[in-house]
Amino acid sequence: MNDGTEEETVPVMMETSSYSQVVFNDVPPSYPPNTAVTCRYTLTGALEPSTRDWIGIYKVGWISTQKYYTYVWVTPSLDHVGPEPLVLQVVFSVPEPEKRDRGLQHCLKCYCDVNMVVTGKYSILLETEESYLPKDDGEFYQFCYVDSFGHVKGASTPFCFQNPAEASLGCSLEKDLLVITTQEQTEKMEKEKEDFMKEIVSLKETNVILKKELDERLHEICRLRSSIEDLKSKDKPESPLPDVPSFTSTEEQNYAQSLTSLQEKYDRAVQKIHLLKRDRTELQEQLELKNGEVLRLNTLLKETEQNYNKGLDQVKLLQVDVQSSRKDYEKLQTEIQELRMKKTLEDRRAENKALQTSFSEHEAQLKEENCKVQIQALLSQLTEARGLLRSEVQSCKEACKRAETAERELKEVTRKLEEITLKQTEDEKNNQIQAQLQQAQDKIYEMAETSRLDREKLVERNEELQAEVNKLKRALFDYQVASVAVMSDHISNPQSPSASLEQTYSPDSHLYKNIDDLTANPSDPEKQIRVCQHCHEVFPGINEVELEEHEQSHKAQLQQAQDKIYEMAETSRLDREKLVERNEELQAEVNKLKRALFDYQVASVAAMSDQISNPQSPSASLEQTYSPDSHLYDNIDDLTANPSDPEKQIRVCQHCHEVFPGINEVELEEHEQSHKVCPLCTLICDDMEQQEFEDHVYSHED
Repeated sequence: MNDGTEEETVPVMMETSSYSQVVFNDVPPSYPPNTAVTCRYTLTGALEPSTRDWIGIYKVGWISTQKYYTYVWVTPSLDHVGPEPLVLQVVFSVPEPEKRDRGLQHCLKCYCDVNMVVTGKYSILLETEESYLPKDDGEFYQFCYVDSFGHVKGASTPFCFQNPAEASLGCSLEKDLLVITTQEQTEKMEKEKEDFMKEIVSLKETNVILKKELDERLHEICRLRSSIEDLKSKDKPESPLPDVPSFTSTEEQNYAQSLTSLQEKYDRAVQKIHLLKRDRTELQEQLELKNGEVLRLNTLLKETEQNYNKGLDQVKLLQVDVQSSRKDYEKLQTEIQELRMKKTLEDRRAENKALQTSFSEHEAQLKEENCKVQIQALLSQLTEARGLLRSEVQSCKEACKRAETAERELKEVTRKLEEITLKQTEDEKNNQIQAQLQQAQDKIYEMAETSRLDREKLVERNEELQAEVNKLKRALFDYQVASVAVMSDHISNPQSPSASLEQTYSPDSHLYKNIDDLTANPSDPEKQIRVCQHCHEVFPGINEVELEEHEQSHKAQLQQAQDKIYEMAETSRLDREKLVERNEELQAEVNKLKRALFDYQVASVAAMSDQISNPQSPSASLEQTYSPDSHLYDNIDDLTANPSDPEKQIRVCQHCHEVFPGINEVELEEHEQSHKVCPLCTLICDDMEQQEFEDHVYSHED
């Protein structure tokens, strides 16, 4: 019947007006990178697959089918016949490491990776290909089915390539927010869909009831028509038979009554038939209206599904935007923390400069107070230097006298040697005398050289003393100018002994005249010349006892010098021990400062997490650490000296704040990357295991 055909055309029209001829199934929001990707899709009966069809991975926002990242050819099923949907799958495989090293540039090589896909009655074998899949780059992709003519027959929902840990960490909050925003819309659409389905079911039930009632009416009409025809056949006049008697009046009356009743029934049946026809026409019109309403509702449902799919796509894009916004927020948060640390460091530097200024002022006051004491000490030092200079001048005079005496003795020895040379005439004695003369001349030459060296040493010593005296005079003059009112009674202007010394040691002095005359007459029986083996000084006319006493005095001076050297070594050792103790104290203070800085960082992070814009003042421990009495700022300028020198430049780790002098930027970056730093609270987690560190990071999401 017509009603049955109309009822069967409804689902066919819904299927032919589907949104896509290829539907991708079970597409997750993300795939792990460097692993095979399985793509499942359903082919509807309206699409005939070809060997030139392919499925490609496209970046979201593509403008041409040639802008694919990678693709896989589709192998159609030869056993599939009919309009039934067919479920297939392809695999985007990852190439092996040795094949990856061959430098394939978007060239796909096939290998036999046979997958069995069971779809109802059919079993399909598909060959997959090695594909170069995208990396974890934060972009979104989608599957697209492209036929041999380059037309897109189906597209999947967006997805990305991301590690499971990152996906669960970065997208959990966004998914919750997006579910909250779209839950109301989804519930509304589901409710409308249920209402439409209920209305369609009720219309179908009403249609069935009306069909049954119409069949009953038709059967009744047929029965009435047959009865009327029977009555009409009975009512026709028959040819009179001679043997049939005529009806009686009662029979005629009964016949007329029965005919009247049948005519009434017939009239009522005809009226009822007309009424049923009219009802049938109305019901058919209502059915057509309902069918049109059903078609309209189906179209609306499909449009709603399309809008829902578009909403899902927008949700995916919003997820991408939220994720990128979160990354930007984390970067901005890190920059804010760095700026706060820089500001804190600048404040500490300004405080350090202020403390240094106050310290220098205090030191200047102490210097002014101790100026008088220093002047007295310098005066005493000047007096001691004058006494030392006088003793040195006296010793120089005595040395000059000894040199003059030695000069006279040398002249006399030379004269005697000449006389002995003239008296010796024999050959044997001449040889002996010549040998002795040579020895004496060598000794005389040594004595002359020693005397010359002593003279040069005395002149150098005199110049040093003169320079020291001039230096002391200048220092005394400076302090006298600084405190004229205080030390006016103690200022004296000593004469410089340089003139007498210059006159004594001038080149015209008789001390250096005729020094060459000392080389004559090296021996005298009456006066023998002796030389000290320590100072090499010449002593003519003294005996062995006096020479030994002189050498003993040199030994005593040597012993005193050794004792003084020992005292200096002991003093140096004590100073070194003091420096070691001072270094340990400074190291302890540095560690204390590090702990205080760490406490300050923890307090800053807690304040920032509570969205406090004005940080609280440092604690009492930090004030005590940065107090002027602390040794932290002693010799602080040594750390900033010559910052441009790469060998002496000091670098500090921004995480552990440990100081590394003499390293370059690469080594400092390697050290900073070796730390485990929480990206949310910037806590250093070097002492944690990897699982504990991940649990700590995930705890911030709660």
